[in-house]
Amino acid sequence: MTEENNRLREKVKSIEALCATCLHTQPDDDGKCEIHLKQALAKIADCTSEFNGLADVEVYDIVWDTDDKDPCELGLPKRMRIMVDLVDGGDIADDIANILSDRSGWCVKSFNYRRV
Repeated sequence: MTEENNRLREKVKSIEALCATCLHTQPDDDGKCEIHLKQALAKIADCTSEFNGLADVEVYDIVWDTDDKDPCELGLPKRMRIMVDLVDGGDIADDIANILSDRSGWCVKSFNYRRV
């Protein structure tokens, strides 16, 4: 947990650096300060999610169990981005499979994933 806390502290420092840049300079004509503020807000949202035990996960190479129906015709994606609860202590792959199934109504045969 200490390594995770250190990682989050580093994110907070980078947010503070971005905010200091935006708050202590006048916005220029190309809106750089607005861009920095949006980046800082995105990082804050990311940190908040992680403090709440959620992880942003990209799931890709999804193979759906569609009873020999074409997944494309069913509108099933080959990749999805989801939030996964890390607090429950369960297997992350099982949690991902459950989320995919809940959202699509179909089971999955296999997939790959990475934290974003």
